Amino acid sequence: MKKLITIALCSLTLLTPRSAAAKVKIVCTIGDLCDIAANVGGGLVSTRILGKGYQDPHFVDPKPSFALAMRGADLLMVVGLELEVGWLPRLITGSRNSKIVKGAGGYLDCSTLVKLREVPRTKISRSMGDLHPGGNPHYWMDPRNGVRMAFGIYKRLSKLDPANRATYKRNYKRFAIQIIRLARRLKKQLNPYRGSYLIPYHQSMIYFIKWAGLKRLGTIERLPGVKPSAAHLARLHRIIGATRGRKIIVSETYYPSTAAKRVASRFKLPYVRMAHMVGGLPAATSYLKVLEHNTARVTAALAKAIQ
Repeated sequence: MKKLITIALCSLTLLTPRSAAAKVKIVCTIGDLCDIAANVGGGLVSTRILGKGYQDPHFVDPKPSFALAMRGADLLMVVGLELEVGWLPRLITGSRNSKIVKGAGGYLDCSTLVKLREVPRTKISRSMGDLHPGGNPHYWMDPRNGVRMAFGIYKRLSKLDPANRATYKRNYKRFAIQIIRLARRLKKQLNPYRGSYLIPYHQSMIYFIKWAGLKRLGTIERLPGVKPSAAHLARLHRIIGATRGRKIIVSETYYPSTAAKRVASRFKLPYVRMAHMVGGLPAATSYLKVLEHNTARVTAALAKAIQ
């Protein structure tokens, strides 16, 4: 009996360090979520990104390797609002991981953590384009939502790994302060251009536009997810021509640039490609860098725009 007890104690001694060193495995649908999670989790978490920053997050190729990565995940973080509805559900099913199904503790819909914009107040249909019934899903482009997401991630990690709650809380506070300080600095850069107009290709820029104190003057797309028609561009041309103030054309890296460049050329407006997500442009290597890089590109373009 004494020998068995000694063996058991030795086994526990060997297992304890491995358990303490085990990381919370996080899988995210976009890089911004993983970057925020990595800042909150620090060395206590590992992250895996499914969609790349240069890909349209609505249409990600559901590779078998993604399901395999999700099989061992402790936490799945999604944008939500049906952004990933075309490709993520089959991966969740294929992962056979009950911890990350919707409603489980390992499933975090980050849209529940933030303040949303463009939530439809009436019934929508496919004739209105690719509208999202829960609201505009591109909320991470507002740094205030970045702070809210960091807080929600800290709370969820604390539930999954309560022994390290104090560390997650400390990391969250440090990262939140970094976002707030950067946001204040960027707003100072943007202040001279308050009220200026951005004309984006898609409606994904609204969170950035509102936070930056700018205005949206139509979109290049006829409807969300619908390519521009000649009639729509003609209407947009009339609106641009009749509107006074600084104006620039912007688009994400994964949308076609031809129509946007034509509009910019017609009215001699600056055209800017923006990093919609981490990895969308070479300099957009982190969530903070996305905010910083986009602000720098927009302010430089607005400085050149004719009033």
